[in-house]
Amino acid sequence: MLVEAVFWFHPFVWWLERKLIAERECACDEDVLCSGSDALDYAEGILAVCKFCVASPIPCAAGVSGANLRQRIESIMSELIGRELNTPKKLLLAVAGVLAIAVPVAIGLLNAPSSKAQGADTFEVASIKLCDPAQNGMMVNNFNTTFSAKGITPKVLIENAY
Repeated sequence: MLVEAVFWFHPFVWWLERKLIAERECACDEDVLCSGSDALDYAEGILAVCKFCVASPIPCAAGVSGANLRQRIESIMSELIGRELNTPKKLLLAVAGVLAIAVPVAIGLLNAPSSKAQGADTFEVASIKLCDPAQNGMMVNNFNTTFSAKGITPKVLIENAY
C-alpha cells in the first residue's frame, strides 16, 4: 500500500495492485479449501454474497470488485487450488528465487568501481598565512594542478571541499 501511495501514477503499480488482489483471493480460497470445506458449498457461498452486493463505482472503496469472479469459481470447482507443489516445481521455484537475488548482486559486483585508490592528491608545497580580514576572498583551481585561496576562512574552504 505504501508503494501504491508513492507511485500511484505508474501503470506497473496499477497492474501489480490487480495481481495482488487476485493472489489474495486465491490464497483465501486455498486456505478455505485446505481446511476441509466443500468446494461446491464454498463456491455457492461466494455467489450468494455476490448476488446481494454490487461492485463499488470507484476502485479504492469497499465492494465486491476483485479478480474475475468466473475464473475464480472455475478454479475452486476444478480443484486446482490447494494442491501441494511437487519436488520439480519446488526446485524450479528455489532456483528462480536464488537467481532473482544472485543475478543483480553479481551484476553489481562486476560493475562496482575498483576499491584500489587511484593515488591520493599530494602537494609539494602548502602554506597558510594570516591575511587582512577586510580582503575579499578568492579561490583559483587550475585543473587539479594548483590551488590557491586568498582571504578565505577555513570554514569556507571546508564547505567548498565537500
